[in-house]
Amino acid sequence: MIKLFGLCCALALFACTKDKIAGTISSTDTGISGKVIYASGKAATNAQVKLFITRDTSRTALSQIATNTNGGYTFDSLASGSYNVWIESNDSLVAFIDSIYVPINTQVKRDATLGKSGSVTAVVGLQTGHDPRSVFVQALGTQKYSNVDSFGRFTLANLAEGEYTLRLVSTIVGYTPTYTTITIASGINDTLKDTIKLIYTGIPPVAGIEAEYDPFTGIAKISWSTMAYANLYDYKIYRDVPGSVILSSAPIAASTDTVFYDTLFGNPATALIGWPDSSIGNANIDTSSTSLKYRYRVTIRNKSNQEGQPYNFADINGTNPLNLTHILYPADNAKFVNGTNLSVSWNAVVLAQNYQIHISSKPDFSDTILIATITDSVKALPTLSLGYYYSHVRAQGPKGQWGFWSVPKKFVVNGGLFANTLGQSVNFSADKVIKANDGGYLILGYTFNPIDDSRFLYIVKADSLGNELWHQAYTLQWMGMITDAFQTDDNGYIILGHGLLKINQSGTTVWSKSANDTSAFSSGMTETSIIKTPDNGFIVGANLSDNPIKFFPYTTHILKFNGTGIKQWDHKIDTTSEPFIVTMGVDSFATIGLKMFDASGGNFPDTLVINIFDYSGNTKISRRLHIPTMQSIRSAIRTTMGTISVSGSYMASMINYITKISADWNNISSETLTETNFGSIQPLSDGGYLHISAPLQGLFNWSITKVDITGSTLWNKKTPVGFESFIAEPDGAIVAVHSGYSINDGVLLYKISMDGISFEQ
Repeated sequence: MIKLFGLCCALALFACTKDKIAGTISSTDTGISGKVIYASGKAATNAQVKLFITRDTSRTALSQIATNTNGGYTFDSLASGSYNVWIESNDSLVAFIDSIYVPINTQVKRDATLGKSGSVTAVVGLQTGHDPRSVFVQALGTQKYSNVDSFGRFTLANLAEGEYTLRLVSTIVGYTPTYTTITIASGINDTLKDTIKLIYTGIPPVAGIEAEYDPFTGIAKISWSTMAYANLYDYKIYRDVPGSVILSSAPIAASTDTVFYDTLFGNPATALIGWPDSSIGNANIDTSSTSLKYRYRVTIRNKSNQEGQPYNFADINGTNPLNLTHILYPADNAKFVNGTNLSVSWNAVVLAQNYQIHISSKPDFSDTILIATITDSVKALPTLSLGYYYSHVRAQGPKGQWGFWSVPKKFVVNGGLFANTLGQSVNFSADKVIKANDGGYLILGYTFNPIDDSRFLYIVKADSLGNELWHQAYTLQWMGMITDAFQTDDNGYIILGHGLLKINQSGTTVWSKSANDTSAFSSGMTETSIIKTPDNGFIVGANLSDNPIKFFPYTTHILKFNGTGIKQWDHKIDTTSEPFIVTMGVDSFATIGLKMFDASGGNFPDTLVINIFDYSGNTKISRRLHIPTMQSIRSAIRTTMGTISVSGSYMASMINYITKISADWNNISSETLTETNFGSIQPLSDGGYLHISAPLQGLFNWSITKVDITGSTLWNKKTPVGFESFIAEPDGAIVAVHSGYSINDGVLLYKISMDGISFEQ
């Protein structure tokens, strides 16, 4: 049975002192005595008897004694009042006598029979959103208490048979101490069916808070349940950033309704008119990736202008609507050759019904070259005349709402091609060109003195249009031919020749290692290739002439260096040609080389050796594949499909080969290219590759072949000058470097279009 009391129960408590058992009376006849027995009738000797004031909250016994040999106990010299007696034997049997009223000058006799303990389990009910762990439950006039778990449950265990008054108190402001009575039966573990609801006199917390963000309009919808509170005036809405140390004390709005619309991103259409000269700041900066995460709280304000506490919240991720239709291609300020088949593409939007693309020749979109509403996220453009163009796009949501126009992108037709001569006055000859992180180019080579043919390293940095930004000469004769280079994470460069050089982004030397530095290389070693490793170090491939008796007196090495040029390990590989190193991913790389045979065998190599290592130098996979006769490897790449393509040649007959190895390393196919004496391949972003080859005779009409992802030739063109080194750009264009054939010709850095024929001198 449960009896629930309100606040008035507290007023009915007896005013009993706990300072002294005797109180203020002088008589020793005021007290409690009795006998404790077992159910068999046997006296309970040495049982512990504790005396409490009825409904006392201190959980402290006034006195504690042990029963005598007859089971008797006596508490005398008590003040008049109401007391509880708790008894527990040495064998854990218990008894409880509740609310013993003791008049003055009276000895009250109360016997007790020991029995098995029981327990009660119950559930506490609070306002929605309040934490039940804030509640403390106590059996008054005893030492029994319990905390409440996160599900609102508590258990009072080891209770003797009898009736108890429970007191429930919450640390949350607004709750009144609540009392209820329970009855415990000996040896029974009981569970109360009804929830014990604590009396709440405060302003209730708002329940059912939900937040939904519309990415098309940039508006968050905040809603909550209607609260049955008679003194309701309105609701206050708060907005914070999750993780804020100090929550906002100022609401963003007040509402008498149970819904509020929060405009996170206003439509910037009017501000963007006049782009890029917008008054909202530098509109050339694309802010479409801006996103905001907000947490909303709602409270009740009553008619006395008092406000409740928030105990619920809802979160949203407010992505900038401009990002919905972020134009992916072309990039801002992209340049295209006249006649190029150009299209505009943008990222697809989840739940978008349609897109609208607008092309204009004016930055404020005051005229229209093309406007179209389509369901796809790419739109092919008609042939455009020379000039500048601007594009933006917007998406339509599932409810018919149009989102914002995206940040405009500018592009130019018949731009982006260049042909610039560098280093004419210093007899500059180039070996290598690489793409820099800023979109420009690094051209590496040497200057030479025609009198004594001495050579020194020379580097030119150019921007994305081929214009020189800086040049630097180095008094390093050991570099020889520049074989490879890459840009480091700190925007410097590691350069490999007949030695190593680290420079910063301005060309200043950071450190260098000569080929004669035995801490880095072995005597007679020639470095051929280099790749960057995930730990900001690098791996170098090299040949070592260590067996002059053989017809092909070379062995292959791979050497691991850290970012400061300190060698960490050196492994030998069972190949005899120069190694090409290909990155396989974040955890491995491959070396590709040929296995050369002695001249006594009468054969040239027919084995391509592929080894895959982790970056600690441990072998993961090793394959030996039969290939057509190939005397040297010119280049090797890994395609986006996981296959490896190798370009090589048999110099005796001037035949060039392209060998393709499947991703599982088990299948191989080859293509023979005749009338060429040089070949190089570079991967393209579409999974295909470009193959560059020199003519069989002469210096002009080099061949450029575009191959798709399946290995099929798409086109083959001729270019009037050769390539010392070239880069395949993501859009299919080619940036190449070519050295002049006479002293002071300098280096020609040029870019040709993706079709291989458009070229500007």
